[in-house]
Amino acid sequence: MESGPLPRQWISTRAGKLENEFIHVVDGGLEIDLPKGQTEATTLRWQIPAQPNALERNRARVYHVAYCGMVAYTFLLKAFEYVRHGRTAISARYRVPDEAIGFWEAGQRTLTHHVVVSSGRIADYQIVTRRPGWRRPAIRSVSPDRTKRRC
Repeated sequence: MESGPLPRQWISTRAGKLENEFIHVVDGGLEIDLPKGQTEATTLRWQIPAQPNALERNRARVYHVAYCGMVAYTFLLKAFEYVRHGRTAISARYRVPDEAIGFWEAGQRTLTHHVVVSSGRIADYQIVTRRPGWRRPAIRSVSPDRTKRRC
């Protein structure tokens, strides 16, 4: 399993479901529109590499800085729009769904948390990680018996 900017951008491109005014899926890649600031507006184009390797992972990291910046800028503009319309609440009550599956990824190395919620309770929870020098990922499961508390 690989994590990081390269697979994130690859999946975003293949899924073709991006809805962002600054980031667009194009044939085999992404276009990231950087608006005018202290420099002129420009468009960056990231292509899915023919052969993933260390160079392509580093190249993807550089493009991901722009990608994340434009996602953050989109949310900033949305926040300004909300404030202009008087929508200033910063939180809402969260209701745990009766049935759900979740997946989280860490920023460094491969670390995922898999959570399954059933009847409003945690039914299964696993942590999958790989440490430097380990040949295989380590999987740690937490028994549902230890998670009897409601979410």
